[in-house]
Amino acid sequence: MPRFVLKVGCITMTVKHLVRRPSGAFYFRLGIPQDLREFYNGKREHNHSLKTQVETEAVKRCVAYTLKYEQEFEQLRSTGERTKAVALLKSYDLAPIPIADQPDLEDLGNPGNPYNQFMEDLALKHDIGGEYSPADPHERRAMDILRGNEKLTLAEVEADALKAIVVKPGRDIALKRRRSDIARHFSSFTKLLPTTRLDLIRRKQVQDAVDQMLDDGSQTGTVKKRLGAVRLYVEGAIATYELDIKNPFDRVTIKGVGSDVKKKLTFSPRQLVQVKRFILEKSELTTAQVLGLLVDTGARSGEIGGILLADIRLGDDVPHIVCRVAENRDIKTAAGSRRVPLAGLSLEIAKKVKVGASDGQLYAFPQWNKTGEFDHATCNGAVNALLRSRFKGFTTHCFRHTLADRLKDANVRPDIINGFCGWADKGMQSHYGQSDKLELLLEGVDAALAREKS
Repeated sequence: MPRFVLKVGCITMTVKHLVRRPSGAFYFRLGIPQDLREFYNGKREHNHSLKTQVETEAVKRCVAYTLKYEQEFEQLRSTGERTKAVALLKSYDLAPIPIADQPDLEDLGNPGNPYNQFMEDLALKHDIGGEYSPADPHERRAMDILRGNEKLTLAEVEADALKAIVVKPGRDIALKRRRSDIARHFSSFTKLLPTTRLDLIRRKQVQDAVDQMLDDGSQTGTVKKRLGAVRLYVEGAIATYELDIKNPFDRVTIKGVGSDVKKKLTFSPRQLVQVKRFILEKSELTTAQVLGLLVDTGARSGEIGGILLADIRLGDDVPHIVCRVAENRDIKTAAGSRRVPLAGLSLEIAKKVKVGASDGQLYAFPQWNKTGEFDHATCNGAVNALLRSRFKGFTTHCFRHTLADRLKDANVRPDIINGFCGWADKGMQSHYGQSDKLELLLEGVDAALAREKS
């Protein structure tokens, strides 16, 4: 175990988990218990720079990290204790509810009563010659359940939330993303709250955590989403476990909510001409090819970067791309599953991608689909880096909002605009077949392109 010897006057102290590099910088190092490494992707230790060379400051930061991780380890272990406790109770024909509510329970005075048998067995197990060894965590949890004194933590609420996500065929990536979102929402609070036991969390502490997130630079919309998700799951846990507590995440204020929403950035007609010229100049680059397929389709970068080569369909009556759930990637919403016509620069780039593909090539852009799962972060980062090298402040998402404006300016109907961008619109879904819809979408983008040429 890493240790650092600190001398303060005549006093010498040994500080666990603190190390000093030859450079003078202090680092925190804490081994992760073997039984918990699965929660950290197999990582063996936490290693953080304390960003100081001052001994006393390093000690304070080391202690803070130690307390944080000790609590985190306890929470991670506690998520499995209830499962073990329920199994233990079941082995005695006891339900995981208070003793007073047990169905068909015999008189407690009967020595053969399941509850009495359970308590006697625990006493015998932990009797060490007149004294008693501490009960195991799951045994203490079982007793708390029977006494109606169960304490629930945010980690357990999170675990229940993750278990409730039902796996749907073809939606594995969406499931991963949803699990990741839930973990991120809970983590944003657990790292700021002084305790994670629901019965000990106070509304003022949650309010302080929310204020801290805003002070740290989080957008109000992001904080609202985190708070709303955790509040909903905690509300469900309180009802499920019949806890006699109030939801501390209720009635928490987000100061200035909505006031920091930025107007969606779009390309002006002049900038649009410039960006198309730029894409053509760089069209040998796969990053530029992704941009080219975005500019006149209004697709999302993930829909293009992870697209199957076979889903770029140039041989049909209306050349188009198919945005759909595939083995390597998901789509953002159900409405995002659609066909989008290829026209203008997007059609030109699509032909280039198809011509340049090798025999047996599965994905249009293999470098971002090497593991069988689309690497959205790397693709999005590389494509945006190319775009920003010439057009500062713009992102690939700007093409979507720009296309919506271009279609509006060409007097294209709202339902057709929604169909292009993959926004929900029951009008088109109800009244048109796939072929008719593609024709209407093509007419829409052709109208926008014709207007821009005139």
